[in-house]
Amino acid sequence: YRSSEGSDESGNRRVWQIRELLSSDELNTEGRKMHHCVGSYASSCVQRRSSIWTMEVETSAGVSKLLTIEVQLRQRLICQARARYNARPDSKSRNVMSRWATREALNVASYI
Repeated sequence: YRSSEGSDESGNRRVWQIRELLSSDELNTEGRKMHHCVGSYASSCVQRRSSIWTMEVETSAGVSKLLTIEVQLRQRLICQARARYNARPDSKSRNVMSRWATREALNVASYI
């Protein structure tokens, strides 16, 4: 998923991206960078109970990781979304995640 806002001319361009993490190495790297335990979700992903996604934003300053998202596959439910150190998503990240969920026909758990 990609979404952009702002413009290069005004210096406020942001490109949001949500992509699936597809290997144990990617899960472990995400966990290290985000300071949480997503690396331990590999077996759940291999068994296709869950899929793990990362949300990043690119600005003129570079690319920043914002969220790690868990989707329960059978229920098509976003059951977890965490920022660094397991913090809850900020309102902008939650809004981008919700647009992605709508496009992908995913539900978002009410407690997120």
